[in-house]
Amino acid sequence: KVLMSGCCPKLNEVLLGNQLTDAALDALSQTIAAGMMAELNWMDLRGNPAITNAGAIAIARAIMEGAPVISCVVLTGTSVTKSDELVKAFTQLREKLVPGPVKGVYLPFRF
Repeated sequence: KVLMSGCCPKLNEVLLGNQLTDAALDALSQTIAAGMMAELNWMDLRGNPAITNAGAIAIARAIMEGAPVISCVVLTGTSVTKSDELVKAFTQLREKLVPGPVKGVYLPFRF
């Protein structure tokens, strides 16, 4: 709830627990897309089996829109499956990543 309120504009790394859902990611996506977490450079969503393609695509689009310094997104251990729409969104996101200590998009499959 704190992240979604936009009160953490200087936050640069987010490691979220294992209870996230697509609905939570949708809400968080709105905060990110609005630029309220513009210094975010690492987002770790691993180990959240309730995250599906819908939540993953929402967060990818939001990051491209409102997190210009992102360097790493981790979505392993989720229910995300390979689809054309998901691969397209994360390919575009991967192209926008900036150099960082770790750079990449990590999904449960190679693309």
